[in-house]
Amino acid sequence: MDYEKKINSKLYRFFDFLYKLLIMNLLTFFLSLFVFTLFPAVVSLNATIKNDIDEPNPFKSYFSNFKKYFKKSFFIGILLLVLIAVVGFAFFFYSYNQPNVEENAKKTMEVIFQMGIVVMVLLGIVILMVIVHIPLLMVTFESLTCGELIKTAFYVSFRYFLTTLILVGMFTIKVVGILAFPIWILFGISLPTFLGIRFTKPVYYKFEKIDLEKIMHEAEEDINE
Repeated sequence: MDYEKKINSKLYRFFDFLYKLLIMNLLTFFLSLFVFTLFPAVVSLNATIKNDIDEPNPFKSYFSNFKKYFKKSFFIGILLLVLIAVVGFAFFFYSYNQPNVEENAKKTMEVIFQMGIVVMVLLGIVILMVIVHIPLLMVTFESLTCGELIKTAFYVSFRYFLTTLILVGMFTIKVVGILAFPIWILFGISLPTFLGIRFTKPVYYKFEKIDLEKIMHEAEEDINE
């Protein structure tokens, strides 16, 4: 009876919750060291926190989700890495290369290069807005193909802009948190992910109740307009 009372206490549940976040943070960190497993690890983290946070064995739940979503998240991760690399290269090209042209055309080329920098920055922001939604959309709509996931993420990122800002904010905390490495390696990935899922729960709960064909139809209409 005493043991049952302890495991049902708020203090026990709190430390059990921290333990699960710690395990998931470490698993995500080590799997992310291998670049090609980075995105599957992120998706697995989101799936485990969103659907299996109450499961007693975080190792089993995490690797079960890792296996479940690996194929789709792997291909999307590769696509996103290529896209980020292209945008990064273009930004570097426009930022650090001087146009080698005659003096009378130099000003025109400088304007073009500056416009190129602005376009790459805007494109980078859009890519970030899409990326932060894909893991949760993949977990919420398991039947979506890779192309449909990206298209839906693009639609959702603008249609629910406040939700996107929350997720981008949590992503920023993860990146900036690296500066506090000892703490970051313990909770710097899993805790912001948990907060992002918690704060955006009303919107994603709404998605779970929406007919999938309906939201895809709305996305098509918004993109066509």
